[in-house]
Amino acid sequence: MLDDTVEVTVDGIPCRARVTHYQPREEGSGSGEPRSYAHIHPPVEEELEYELLDRKGHRAAFLDDIADKKNLWPNITNTVKAALCK
Repeated sequence: MLDDTVEVTVDGIPCRARVTHYQPREEGSGSGEPRSYAHIHPPVEEELEYELLDRKGHRAAFLDDIADKKNLWPNITNTVKAALCK
C-alpha cells in the first residue's frame, strides 16, 4: 500500500500523489451490551498521508507551495481518497 501513486493535478499541473500512509475508517464495537471493557473498541478515524511528486516521480516541494497558496489540499485529498476507494 505504501507504494501507491495517484494521478492528480495541482492548479492544472499534472503530477502524482504518493500515498505514504492510509488507514480506512473503522466502526467501533458497540452493538449490544459489552461483556467487559475489554470488548469495547472505539471507532478509528480515517488517516491519509501523501506527498506530491512531479510526473517523473521526484518530490516536488513547489507543488506543495502552490497547493498552500491556493488552498487546493481538500480537492487533492478528495481525489486521492476516491482513487483509494476504487
